[in-house]
Amino acid sequence: HRDGPPWRDRLHERERWAALLEWHGIEADPLDIRLNAPRQPSPVPAATVLHVGAAYGSRLWPAERFAAVASALAVAGHNVVFTGGSGERERALEVCRLSGQSEHAVLAGRLGLGEFAATIAAARLVISADTGAAHLASAYGTPSVVLFGPAPPEIWGPPPGPHIVLTRAELRRGDTFAHRPDPALLAVTVQDVLA
Repeated sequence: HRDGPPWRDRLHERERWAALLEWHGIEADPLDIRLNAPRQPSPVPAATVLHVGAAYGSRLWPAERFAAVASALAVAGHNVVFTGGSGERERALEVCRLSGQSEHAVLAGRLGLGEFAATIAAARLVISADTGAAHLASAYGTPSVVLFGPAPPEIWGPPPGPHIVLTRAELRRGDTFAHRPDPALLAVTVQDVLA
C-alpha cells in the first residue's frame, strides 16, 4: 500500500531505481552511474586487479582458475594484484601462491575503503565476480571482466562501457546464498577470461 511505480519484472536494477526516483519527481538517468575518482592516489596505479573474493560461495570462481589467469597476465606484462576483504585474505594468498606471484601482490585485507576505491579507479583492468569491486569498476569506468553466476547480468550487470560479462545463463541455478559456486559461473573458463 505504498506509492510508487508499478512493479515490472525483468527490469534492470538501475532502471528500477531511476523509475522510483522519477515517480517522486526526481530526474534520474539509469546510465548516470559514474563516481568521481578518489582524491587519494592508488597504491598500485595501472595494476591489473584480480578481486578473488565474494560474499557468498555461489559467486566464488575457483582459486585455481584465478591463479591461471594471474599467471598468464603476469607473463603478458601485467602488474597483477589480488584484492579482497580481510576475511578473504587467505583465499587471496592461496591464489597468489598458485599463480607463482610474490605475496607482496596480495592487497586483500591491507587496504582501507579509500585505498581500495583508488586501486579500482586507477586499475588497468579489474577481473571480479559480480561483487563490490565490479560495481566500483563500473562507476569509475575502469575496464572490467565480470564473472556472473547466480544473478542474471541483464538485471544486475554493468552498464555499457569497457566491461565484459561472462556467464552461462542456461546453467544458472540462481541461488544467490548457496555455499557452492553456481554452475553458470563454473562454466566460465580461464580461456574465456583471457580472451
